[in-house]
Amino acid sequence: MILPLLDVDNLQVHFARGGGLLKSQTNVVKAVDGVSFTLSPGQNLGLLGASGCGKSTIAQALVGLVPITSGSVRFNGQVVDMTRDHGAIQIVFQDPQTSFNPRRKVWQLITEPLTIAGERNRDKLMAKAQDLMAKVGLGRHQLDRYPHEFSGGQRQRLAIARALAIDPKLLILDEPTSALDISVQAQILNLLMQLQRDLNVAYLFISHDVSVVRHICDSVAVLQAGRIVETGSAADILAAPQHPYTRSLLNAVPSLDAPTFRAQRTSSL
Repeated sequence: MILPLLDVDNLQVHFARGGGLLKSQTNVVKAVDGVSFTLSPGQNLGLLGASGCGKSTIAQALVGLVPITSGSVRFNGQVVDMTRDHGAIQIVFQDPQTSFNPRRKVWQLITEPLTIAGERNRDKLMAKAQDLMAKVGLGRHQLDRYPHEFSGGQRQRLAIARALAIDPKLLILDEPTSALDISVQAQILNLLMQLQRDLNVAYLFISHDVSVVRHICDSVAVLQAGRIVETGSAADILAAPQHPYTRSLLNAVPSLDAPTFRAQRTSSL
């Protein structure tokens, strides 16, 4: 029996907040309330839902950015320990600019995971930076530039390059295309699928956009108010949703099936 790459069981992330005029009462915000799912090696799972449903909180909990209230997260059969698993699990955020040090050059930014892991040889770092730039469709002549000199789509490519620096098995992609226009979205989606074919990396793809999830994901879990309300293959759920919330998402999002947007698994960069 093949173990799932990622196994999330009854994950709960609750936050306490003060209430009342004197803040003597405590309210509990159940941002994530009993979420379970699995992800197989080399596959894509889409977490689909509207803003505020808990998608990004799940992503942050998986990489240790927010504490887990209860439940378990296993990676390759073992409880996730980010001191051990940080190289195998990486995250790409919606706005990479906020996670880039504006004073550091691109080659320093995308090799930062390697320097954190202890690599100090500049020649090795530069060689790795050149390889990463080639993987994401950027040039070695851009290595000495700063992040503000790049477009939004190029910065997202840099964020992906940095996430790939230490050869992860799982990328958590938190709304990686939502800040981009449609044509650039298509380029990034094509890039992600090309990288998956080349590297056999799995994606947990977080999005509110049904059209994007339809193009890139094998399976889908629909999230509403911190709970999964429907899960299954992307083809089945998005063609014939059973839950009213899923149907409302499908009705609310405009179609982006124009030829400039289509990102098929057989596409090339």
